Amino acid sequence: MACLMEPRSCVADEEPRPAPCVADEEEAAVVGFDDSSDEEDFWALVGCDASSDGEEEARGGDPWPGVDAARCAAALKSEGFVVVTGATGGALAAKLGNDVENAAAQSLLRASPNALQTGSGARTVRAKVGVEELELASKGAPVLDDPSVVALRGLCPALRDFGGGAARVLGSRLGAALGGVALRVDEVKAARHGPGGCFPAHFDTTEATGRVVTGILYLADEWGPTDGGELRLYRAGGADTVDVPPRRDTLVLFSSRATLHRTLPLRRGSRPLVSFWFSADGALRLPDAAGRRAPDVEHALVKLLHADDYARSFRDAFPSDGAVAAALALDAAANAAAEARLDDGARRELARRQAALRTS
Repeated sequence: MACLMEPRSCVADEEPRPAPCVADEEEAAVVGFDDSSDEEDFWALVGCDASSDGEEEARGGDPWPGVDAARCAAALKSEGFVVVTGATGGALAAKLGNDVENAAAQSLLRASPNALQTGSGARTVRAKVGVEELELASKGAPVLDDPSVVALRGLCPALRDFGGGAARVLGSRLGAALGGVALRVDEVKAARHGPGGCFPAHFDTTEATGRVVTGILYLADEWGPTDGGELRLYRAGGADTVDVPPRRDTLVLFSSRATLHRTLPLRRGSRPLVSFWFSADGALRLPDAAGRRAPDVEHALVKLLHADDYARSFRDAFPSDGAVAAALALDAAANAAAEARLDDGARRELARRQAALRTS
């Protein structure tokens, strides 16, 4: 059972290696830091107020009036994801949506690349079809030396302030609701998908990176069921998938480590969004059920269960050529090797999920 949250209510309904054949997206140069006490100074350099949650509300009101942090935390623990409609009450989402479209109109966004592993030690970079993006913060600090980000700071104030403002407020509340976990804003990206734009299936992180929660805030002014562009979540520990409509002011939070996900091709219009990631020190396993099985085994089970859709997602996301075919051939071989390594218990679990998927 998935959890879809209307504002303040809950209704039962919906790095190194994101995937074996996909390397990390190319990273922009950033100014990094290790001491969290320096964080306010870094955000201040780009005009972001790194104030506390209470100070943020006192200045301009609650940036997340539709988000119940306690219910979101409970859903993350039990389901591994949560969908909240009306998350910002509309105002912040409208400003961010205008900023993303403005950044695109000013050619500040750029193609979104992936390095596809096409052979032993061989990689080929391919840009995703119809996807433009810009990294605004990385590894806990704002990007300071990218000319596009410098230009954006003056043109797009809502985007400029998001990492040091609204995202930090959400992380503070969610971390407290998860039991006092210190969630830090690790990365922020602005993106816009045009016709055909989509992302291939991937996990957002591994145990080594520290990322624990992924956030996506959708900003499209209009969206209809025939427009496409839904976010597809492959449920950790289960057999079904959940497709989330990218309607304006819909916030999706999910486990960065446990949730395989992709986006379906956009058929019409544009899909602006802001994506962001929270990191944390120490062990935070979401959902709770993910702790019953080693992460690499659970990843293998999910990929084996959805192998056909996984491969389709790469054909959808990249121009059709030999690099994609070679990457998928390597991935199929990796899947076969992973299946051969499963113990008897994992094999029984895979068979159970396959049966559930056939009857769903």
